[in-house]
Amino acid sequence: MTSQATTAVIHRLEAAGHVQRLRSRTDARSTHLQVSDTAVALGWQFFGPLLDRLIVTTQALDSDEQARVKEYLTAVSDALG
Repeated sequence: MTSQATTAVIHRLEAAGHVQRLRSRTDARSTHLQVSDTAVALGWQFFGPLLDRLIVTTQALDSDEQARVKEYLTAVSDALG
């Protein structure tokens, strides 16, 4: 994403109340984003059921299978980026 597109997304998230910009006290050029409690709750509402199912699926694998899946996902992540 370009810096302009990133700024536009942040503006929209801020306008929706999902994030708040916090100016750095030590660096006038720096801004930190703080995620609102409502945005966190919305994220858990949306992704929580998926995460629960992934945890159950992962726990059903033995340690060797979990290691193999981790190696695969790490390799995929490295290949993408």
